[in-house]
Amino acid sequence: MAIFPGFGFGAELVKSYPVIDGVNSIEEGLALTFAYPFTNGVAKVRVGSTSSTDQFAGIAYYQYRVLPTKLNAVQVSTVPATGPFTISIASTPFAPATEMRVVVTSLLGVSTVLVFGGAASVTEFAVSGQVITLHSSFAGFTATITYSYTPSAVEARTFFGDVRPGISNTSSLGVINAIYRGVIVTTNYDPAADWAANSAVKILANGYLSKTSSGMAIPNAIVKEVPSVGKPYLTVELR
Repeated sequence: MAIFPGFGFGAELVKSYPVIDGVNSIEEGLALTFAYPFTNGVAKVRVGSTSSTDQFAGIAYYQYRVLPTKLNAVQVSTVPATGPFTISIASTPFAPATEMRVVVTSLLGVSTVLVFGGAASVTEFAVSGQVITLHSSFAGFTATITYSYTPSAVEARTFFGDVRPGISNTSSLGVINAIYRGVIVTTNYDPAADWAANSAVKILANGYLSKTSSGMAIPNAIVKEVPSVGKPYLTVELR
């Protein structure tokens, strides 16, 4: 994953924390929480959250040596008027059952959220490789598809640029920078979530941002812009 601190961050918006023992590499853009109990009395951070009582530390930042292992895409297509009622997407989805969202919208503007299933139906969509199959009742509907995929080495390099020579600060010093206030634009989010919903921004166990989770809700976090075609990134303000 990656983060774009394009709005600029001053020193007062970024903190440095030691990481838990044994962690040498953390991708940029992952949510960090404090690990309890403390290690020899020292507050250290870890990736993700598994409890609503966890304490938010910030978003991992300035990790030049770690390229993204997953990216997200948003595609809007029209379901064919006649069969087969299929849509091709640009990349093979990483996990369609958990990291894919398909919303079909009629000409009258009525939207239906479908779930991944074994066959196309009025409530489910099917996936085979890069092809999504929908029910015939959705002929002519608009389909908005959000999903995660694994980038090739070339795609990751094109997206994030060349990594800086040397080693990351986490590997060399055992610390990591974390943004705890400001605006972030990130690929590090759950693509299956409804980001327009009026609900808390939460943290998954793997450090992704989500809307549904048993992990903690980030205090005073609001979604400023949802992922879209041409800009498949999530914009969140930490206030």
